[in-house]
Amino acid sequence: MLIEDVRSSADAFFAAADGMPAQAWQRTVRWTTGDEADAALIVPMRLGEVHIHHVDLDIGYRPQDWPDAFVSDYLDRAVTALKNHPEPALRMEATDTGRVHEAGAMNPAALVVAGPEYALLAWLVGRSDGSELAREGNGPLPEVPPLYGT
Repeated sequence: MLIEDVRSSADAFFAAADGMPAQAWQRTVRWTTGDEADAALIVPMRLGEVHIHHVDLDIGYRPQDWPDAFVSDYLDRAVTALKNHPEPALRMEATDTGRVHEAGAMNPAALVVAGPEYALLAWLVGRSDGSELAREGNGPLPEVPPLYGT
């Protein structure tokens, strides 16, 4: 039953997206959080939901299985969402790509966290405790606020 529901909703999403006229993708939509964005973000955000919740199923699909292109794009989106929160102040260094992301109220005391991009993303979206990440100083990693509402 659940599998049928997932297939049915995926098919309905595909049909709706496929039927969208080109100019409609430029319209502004409102997310459930109240934030607004171009409709063109609907498809990549849906893909994000699929990859992230696939991990939640606990059937062997892990954050390190996420495609690199998805991780890069979604990490950028997560960091952008985190910039709306002053705390925690973070400098995230991706050890596999060399990319650096900063979020929060940057200051000399900002925490530096390093690791592969998939591990940074998994921690930011609550799919990891951050145990794969290195950090400056002692103590646990800070709690990350919800990035997309509750």
